[in-house]
Amino acid sequence: QAIVDEISKDKSIATTKLAAAEPALLEAERALSTIKAADIATVRKLGKPPHLIMRIMDCALLLFQKSVAKVTMDADRPGFIACNWGESLKLMGDTKFLGNLLNFPKDTINDEVVELLEPYLAAEDFNLERAKAVSGNVAGLLSWCRAMSFFFGINKEVLPLKANLAVQEGRLAIAE
Repeated sequence: QAIVDEISKDKSIATTKLAAAEPALLEAERALSTIKAADIATVRKLGKPPHLIMRIMDCALLLFQKSVAKVTMDADRPGFIACNWGESLKLMGDTKFLGNLLNFPKDTINDEVVELLEPYLAAEDFNLERAKAVSGNVAGLLSWCRAMSFFFGINKEVLPLKANLAVQEGRLAIAE
């Protein structure tokens, strides 16, 4: 019975913590649903897109753990990291890009990715209103990037609970 009680307690804690992330995840899904393939195509055609769009795409690159250039400061924008627009074009060029966003494996986000996202997310202009003004086409992607970072903070606490839960449920199955 002690195992059953412990499993129940761990399951309850994990469920409560994940529920806290649910509104942000739903908002991210709603934001992504506003992005259409034609929007991505339009952004890809931009010779020199607005800096905010390039930074939003850098965040997507980081979340998908794609290769990015060595971190250097942007010569044209003091205080900002140089963007990886070439890699972003490759990411957006994948015909499954929108589907990959919607089915993103959130459990793959790690401390390093979130640490690399921090300078982007902390920028004063990295907000939905500004992204909509610059290019409504990919503004939803900014919300998604923020939500994935927020989710990681909660999921980081939940993953060990999930792992322990799986072990305990295995022990319970053997005991029964």
